Amino acid sequence: MEPDGPGSAPVLELPLPADHRLQQLDRPDLGAFVAMMLADPAAYAGRRFELASDAPMWEFLRGPGYQADIAALRRDYPAVGWTLFTEWAQRTLRPGA
Repeated sequence: MEPDGPGSAPVLELPLPADHRLQQLDRPDLGAFVAMMLADPAAYAGRRFELASDAPMWEFLRGPGYQADIAALRRDYPAVGWTLFTEWAQRTLRPGA
């Protein structure tokens, strides 16, 4: 992850096409969702979930990309917290963090 120029934010470059969003999920968000499900398994039995907490505009694989409904996840399961990519990147990729 290199800064784009003096005073600019770092840029994470990935070799992906430009017309799809790359959805992300922070591991603590996944853990919070799983804990919620384990606390009340009957409420989630037989359901399938696609999870994501943010969708930066990055180039992504050819095809439809991920299809998680981030707005619905945030609305229906606010207790998870749903980390934005920028929050994850600042916490994870900054030296000394």
